[in-house]
Amino acid sequence: MKAAVALAIVGAVTLASGLWQGRLSHRWGESTAMLDAARRIEQVEANCGNWALQSTGTLDETALTQLECAGQFVRTYVNQRTGEAVIATLIVGPPGPTSVHRPEICLSSRNYTSRGERRRVVLHHSDGATSEFWASDFQAHSAGGELLRVCYAWSTGGEWTAPNDARFAFAGSPYLYKVQVSTVLRAGEDADKDTTMTRFLQDFLPKLQRRLVLPPHR
Repeated sequence: MKAAVALAIVGAVTLASGLWQGRLSHRWGESTAMLDAARRIEQVEANCGNWALQSTGTLDETALTQLECAGQFVRTYVNQRTGEAVIATLIVGPPGPTSVHRPEICLSSRNYTSRGERRRVVLHHSDGATSEFWASDFQAHSAGGELLRVCYAWSTGGEWTAPNDARFAFAGSPYLYKVQVSTVLRAGEDADKDTTMTRFLQDFLPKLQRRLVLPPHR
């Protein structure tokens, strides 16, 4: 009798785990809520503040497959006053692959070397809200050895946050947004300050926030 009860418990746990993992990976297709979130990010305004949209692109096929994106864009912006340039990437997809995709892993396996530990950057907005981002620097292996700065954060439709363990923090969400912004530090720029990133994100995030969708009540 005890053995039968134990097997029933194991079976229930295994089934629950399978259902949970299927939900995290969207094994059974994309949800209506996720598709709605994907449609909305296509409506993010082109320009923001002094930043003009210069070009648009998309993630490569490998990244699209790995991340299981429901929606995404890659945009290059140039500040019309200072000439600074940034690349902003936005994706929305299942929380599992979206939460574990980090530049410290991706870029370090390519033509860059990570410089130091990632650090948390807190932005204070004019409406009193705050956003948290991770910031990391990478040195290119090219002859010029350019220094690349990358900031990234996640959201379920509300504020942008940078938890230590994003996979755990967002487990169970029907979908997850990730925004990543990169820029090449110009000669003489203070590497200890996030001036370019801060200026861009302060202008870009309010435009972006209007198109985010909070998940339905469950």
